[in-house]
Amino acid sequence: MSEETAVIVSGGDQVNSETGELVIAEEFKGYAGVATLSLDDKQRAMFDEVFPPEAHDVLPTGEVYVSQVHYRRKLNKVFGPGGWALVPRGPYVKQGATLIREYALVVNGRFVSEATGEGDYHETNSRMSYASTAEAVKSNALTRCCKDLGIGWECWDKRFCERYKREHCVKVWRKSQKAPQWRRGDAEPWYDEKGDSKRAASPQPDREPGSDDDAPAGTQTCRFCDSLSVDVSADGKSAQCTDCNKGWNLGR
Repeated sequence: MSEETAVIVSGGDQVNSETGELVIAEEFKGYAGVATLSLDDKQRAMFDEVFPPEAHDVLPTGEVYVSQVHYRRKLNKVFGPGGWALVPRGPYVKQGATLIREYALVVNGRFVSEATGEGDYHETNSRMSYASTAEAVKSNALTRCCKDLGIGWECWDKRFCERYKREHCVKVWRKSQKAPQWRRGDAEPWYDEKGDSKRAASPQPDREPGSDDDAPAGTQTCRFCDSLSVDVSADGKSAQCTDCNKGWNLGR
């Protein structure tokens, strides 16, 4: 029996009456060695390791991730350069500005996992080409394939991501954005950054002591979008957000 025909038996498989070999159904071809990869204790321990904090990063929208270079280093460390490969499963597919392609991760000649990678092409970015977008698609598929080996599993663990952001990241307001953005705490501030999202935007106007409109010193955040860009009226009775343009009474 050939290596490829020793893969899997399904309802669609048949045995060749002349040779006695198993004929693999078309939908299962390309999965040679599936579920036969064996790891020793040292290799399993290396996959169980969580990436160090310095390897993690955060998207402005709050998703924690690890760059593809760390996944490649891990695979090279465990299996050696050339001991693994990412094999395309089909052509590129374009959906709007998004490029998509399916890949399979093969280790020591055995199928391990498959995933669909994606990447966005931006015509206005002079440093981007379809070639660089295709590379991003491949890298995205690699990180997804590695989930089945347990590499970078923590990036899909909600509790880990919440803890990482709490300990290593900050959420800030930017002048060009309607919603607060995330970045690592040790990263350079955004060029248009205007403060931590947990802090209020601006103090209330000064008032003469003893006046009816006098109010404790304080700050306001928008009740609708949590923006820090809030203007408080001179009498302190109302406020308006300059980001969403909504106003509300302060109850004074």
